[in-house]
Amino acid sequence: MLLEENARTFATEFLNFACGKWSGGRSENDAVYRQVTEGRDVGAAQKNYSSCGDLAHWLLFRMGCRSLFVNRKEHLGWRTGMNVSALAFCKLAEEPASDDAYAAGDVLIIWSKADATDAHVMVVLEHRAPKLVAAEYGQPGGAVREHLLLEPLLVGHRKVHKVLRLMRVLADAEQNQHLAEPDFTALPIAQAYAAEFAQSVGAGPNATA
Repeated sequence: MLLEENARTFATEFLNFACGKWSGGRSENDAVYRQVTEGRDVGAAQKNYSSCGDLAHWLLFRMGCRSLFVNRKEHLGWRTGMNVSALAFCKLAEEPASDDAYAAGDVLIIWSKADATDAHVMVVLEHRAPKLVAAEYGQPGGAVREHLLLEPLLVGHRKVHKVLRLMRVLADAEQNQHLAEPDFTALPIAQAYAAEFAQSVGAGPNATA
């Protein structure tokens, strides 16, 4: 399994690329967005389809996780209506604590309604309380957004109800022989995207601002 430092770095690179951090986000018609959503959010489907869960499942698959809850057509097939619930109610989903610290690749599921019909999935890029920077799909399209995570665990009017921690997910996958190598086909593309931005601002190859 990857060292945590490497895993967090890879997750950051994948998420920045998927959300078009330095190119104004990803519209629903963007080729990268369509890869992440596996072409489901097109045409008439754009009116009702919610892609927020797609980003988390895509990231976990790119990181090598082949656990059964990962909902991807490229994995075990895509299950309708399971994008959010497969994350929120899998065995690895934790109840959050008020003093939690999150890191790149951790998945937060938030909602405010009792029936959770307003649930939304966010993938953490950075957390320095109270600031939370998250990669998000389904708003619509994809983008990197900043929030304030305030007591009691509120992002806007919605509360963090479930947390999937990247390193725990990868460790469980490894233990159950469901861990593959990270996607070293997609990773260089994501890294090149970051390098292009760094070069454009003259900040060197490691810039992530």
